[in-house]
Amino acid sequence: MFTASEKTTILKIKADVVDKYRLTGTAIASVMDRMVYTGGMFASLLHKEEPRDIDIYVLNSDAEDIKILTKYFLARQNSYRNSYITETFENKKIDKKYQNSPTNPFITEVHEHDLLTFDYVGGTHKKVKYNVIYTSYESPENIVADFDFIHTTMYLYHNIFTLTEEAFRAAQRKKLILNKSGPDAARVKKFLDRGWVAA
Repeated sequence: MFTASEKTTILKIKADVVDKYRLTGTAIASVMDRMVYTGGMFASLLHKEEPRDIDIYVLNSDAEDIKILTKYFLARQNSYRNSYITETFENKKIDKKYQNSPTNPFITEVHEHDLLTFDYVGGTHKKVKYNVIYTSYESPENIVADFDFIHTTMYLYHNIFTLTEEAFRAAQRKKLILNKSGPDAARVKKFLDRGWVAA
């Protein structure tokens, strides 16, 4: 059970994401309803820290979604494309064709977990990296089911903030609790270096 104070905190976290980090605009209207905001950003906001990055999964993605979101970010003031990384390239090498021509990406199909990253400065926050992940998943539940740590499974979708008490407690206590797949050593170290503790 959440206390009254914790419920207030949860509503504040949702408001922060909606007001400061959620992408909006008619240019991305066809994509907005399929965006799932998830990952470690919610734990950062719980501790009143600026998120290191914003993870957005796009449900049922296609190549047109990449073009729409690329144009959207490039039209933002102080925004620039970081890289396009595709699972189809060995060791996730950057697709040089895409890197050299961001407004005409030469992408004809989207592969599971293809990743597009942007650095963006705007609004009331400092520079934040947006990770846009393209996926064939049809629901947020399918996405977070494969996440490594419980605290990363919180998500915002259709303006509804969904979280379990276990995820909230793990984030609150900065405790690394496995969700499903085991993370690699480098990822675990990243959290330990930031003050998290292993369960």
